[in-house]
Amino acid sequence: MSSIRSMPDICSLEASPPLEVLEFRGGPNKDVSAFLGATKHIAIIQDRYLDDKWLASYTESGLRGDVLEWFDEMSSEVSVLDWRVLRKAFLCRFHRKESNPAYPPTPAAAANAAAVVAQRAEVAVVAAVEVVAALEKQAEMILAAGIEAVETVNQTLEVAVVAITEAAVAAVKKMEAATATATKSETKSVVTLDAHSKVLILGNSGVGKSCLLSRYLGHG
Repeated sequence: MSSIRSMPDICSLEASPPLEVLEFRGGPNKDVSAFLGATKHIAIIQDRYLDDKWLASYTESGLRGDVLEWFDEMSSEVSVLDWRVLRKAFLCRFHRKESNPAYPPTPAAAANAAAVVAQRAEVAVVAAVEVVAALEKQAEMILAAGIEAVETVNQTLEVAVVAITEAAVAAVKKMEAATATATKSETKSVVTLDAHSKVLILGNSGVGKSCLLSRYLGHG
């Protein structure tokens, strides 16, 4: 079996864009070299062997052509790769499928998930704002209807107050007229003599009656 030391000089790749390096944890694999040659992955093994069930769920890693060619040539001899040596040689980023929570998400996957959560939060905020706006509009309509009802009641009360006031004024005027008529008729004194020459004076009291009696009897 070839050692990792037999790899060509690939340290210069560190200056290139990061390569997607997949980490697998699984049971024994019967044909690791065939997988490496067919799917063109870099497999990082952490204390275990590759497992077909794990490997089948991952996509191609996007390695540069020269590295792929090297792995094609060496795949028949490479069965286990030391992940610590590979990590020193490549700028690695770990990748996992969403259906497999055993692996930590990559920064890109975490960013995508955060973007999805933020977008959903924005949608929820917009929906909440629309609901609040609808409630405010409904409250304004209810308040406007209430104000109109109060104004109608106030107008009715005003009309009733005017009518009552007018009726009261008319009643007062009528009472004043009746009082004036009674006062006017009361000022006329009536003097009558009965058969016994007793004088009965009806009318104003006090000095007025004495003057009327004196005049009636011929004394002034």
